[in-house]
Amino acid sequence: MTVFAEDRPATVTAHAHPVWKVVLSTRGHVEVHHFGHAPVRAPGVVIPPQLLHACITTGSYVAAFVEVSRVAAHRMSGPWPLEAPVVHRLLAVAAEEIPEELVGLLGKPSALDPRLTHVLDRLATTERLDDLAAEVGLSPSRLRALTPC
Repeated sequence: MTVFAEDRPATVTAHAHPVWKVVLSTRGHVEVHHFGHAPVRAPGVVIPPQLLHACITTGSYVAAFVEVSRVAAHRMSGPWPLEAPVVHRLLAVAAEEIPEELVGLLGKPSALDPRLTHVLDRLATTERLDDLAAEVGLSPSRLRALTPC
C-alpha cells in the first residue's frame, strides 16, 4: 500500500490505477468525475481499480492506493462516496491499517485466481509477459489488470 498526503488542493486529470484508490479530505471535499456520469462529491471517495476518472480536492487530503488482493473484488461501476464519520475513522487509523478498515467496508478478498498462481509460479523461468498470458488464456493487458501488485 502507498499513502501520501498534500496540504493543499489538487486537480488530477483523467487517469486509472490498477489498485483501489481512497481519497480522504482533511478539509473540504473530494470530487470525482467518472466520465458519462454525474460527479461524485463527498468528504472521501473509494475508486475501484481500472476506473478512468479525474479527481479534484478542495483542501488538504490523504490518498491511499491499496492492492487489489487486500480487499474484496466488488463490481463497483463508479466511485463510492464516503460520509464524514467513515472518513474521520479512516484518517484516525495508522496508514498500515487502512486496508483492514477497507476490508470492513468492502469485505475480505477471494482466493487468488488460479491463472495468477500459475503465472507467479512460472515467473522465475519465463521472462515474457506475453508468453505467460498465452499460457493461461489471457491477453497481456488483462493479465496486468488481474495482477495483485
